[in-house]
Amino acid sequence: ITTNGCPNHYSFCTGKSGISGCGGIGQAGSETEAREKSTAKDIPAMPVIANTPTDIECHPGEVAIALNGVSIYSGWVSPVCNLLNVTDPTAEWQSFDYC
Repeated sequence: ITTNGCPNHYSFCTGKSGISGCGGIGQAGSETEAREKSTAKDIPAMPVIANTPTDIECHPGEVAIALNGVSIYSGWVSPVCNLLNVTDPTAEWQSFDYC
């Protein structure tokens, strides 16, 4: 998979009212924070299930890639492995790009 990492869907910035071009909580802004990051991933033609499972809950980087080439990340949000809290209205999920 070769990708530039930019989403192929609506992706205006939201939840960051103090940032130029971003909307407030629940409101789409006028710009995106998506940036190009050219990447190439090799996927085996005949993938196999791993012998040992890998815990990705506290992995701070990509954990998967979508068919359109966009990276998928874990719920990790800090170095001490605090996970995303979707019940907290002030949590990081409020500032994810509006899709």
